[in-house]
Parts: sequence; C-alpha cells; structure tokens
Amino acid sequence: MDPSTQRMIDFVRARIIEDHEVAAQATQGFDVEVMSRTTSGAHSAFVRRFDPTWVLEECALKGKMVDMEVEDAHMAEALGQGPHGFLRTRSMATAWSSHPDFDPEWMTPRRRT
Repeated sequence: MDPSTQRMIDFVRARIIEDHEVAAQATQGFDVEVMSRTTSGAHSAFVRRFDPTWVLEECALKGKMVDMEVEDAHMAEALGQGPHGFLRTRSMATAWSSHPDFDPEWMTPRRRT
C-alpha cells in the first residue's frame, strides 16, 4: 500500500475515533427525549436523529467498513490484481475535507457525464 493511502486510512480512523470519543462523553447524562422536547421543529428532529448512541453505532460501522476495505486490498494484492482504489474510505475522508490534516489528493474522483 502506498504511503498516501496509508495516511488517508490513518486519517479516517483518527476522525472516527474522535467522533466516537465525543459521542461517548455525550451519552453521560444525555436524554434524547428531554433534549428533543426542549427544542422544536428541525432542531428536535436533529437531536433525535443524531442521538449519541446512534453516533457510536455509526462510528463502529465506519470502522468496520475501513477494515473490510483494507482486507480487500490485501487480498487483491495477494492475487496480483493491482492497486486498490479505496473508494469507500476516500468517500468517508471527504466528509472531513475541512480538517487541517486532510489531503486534497484523497478527494474521490468525479464521474464524467
């Protein structure tokens, strides 16, 4: 695996860990019912949708997706299938494109229409 791809994987894993840590801290004393009742409209829907418990589950899923893609790349390499594009991990990385450690080289290629 080339160094840029490894940096991207490390970057995504670090962001997932950060999100997990923030959500884990937020679960202490967080009551989604109380929070959603003290807000209204779109804010209430947002609180319900992004309950810290849900965010923790999302972090676990994202971590598994990165691990699966790394395993796929190792298998492809072992079979002599050439470089792996890491498109799922690349797509995840773009969610943090405003982060100072984000490398624009990691942007997902745009499809031509």
